[in-house]
Amino acid sequence: MAEARALGEQAKAKRVEQEAAEARRLEEQELEAEKARKAARELALQQLNSVQTTIDTGDAQRDLMKQYEEEFNDNYSAGASPSSDFGF
Repeated sequence: MAEARALGEQAKAKRVEQEAAEARRLEEQELEAEKARKAARELALQQLNSVQTTIDTGDAQRDLMKQYEEEFNDNYSAGASPSSDFGF
């Protein structure tokens, strides 16, 4: 009877130890997962903050402005001086 009781207590102690080991393992996994989440978040924030806005004022815009200036000078001023409008 005492032998059975001792075996039962050993089994109970072993089960408690296994449960504690499992709890520690799960806690370590959660900590690692939390660290990974924080690292991923920091990386995402760094990438977001490193984005720079750029404006490409390439040849197309320069050509458009040149065309506008030529059209404005050619069509509206017509090369006439203001004095000719008043007969001077």
